[in-house]
Amino acid sequence: MLIKYWYFQDRDLAKNIESEVLKILRNKFPKAYLTKEDMPQHGYTEAFSSEAISSRKVINIINKTIRTSLPNI
Repeated sequence: MLIKYWYFQDRDLAKNIESEVLKILRNKFPKAYLTKEDMPQHGYTEAFSSEAISSRKVINIINKTIRTSLPNI
């Protein structure tokens, strides 16, 4: 389900922000929510329980990471 969309002209910047956000989420939730068997097509390391963290909090983490990466915004 798509909750929000961010557009970046610079693919490398988008990838760096994604990596940073995933690192933050993995630090908050070190135990994996899904396993390789749950999602054999990959992506299981990027899945988090909606009971553990709301989409609003994830959006806030993403926006904060973007502001930190682009201080002139």
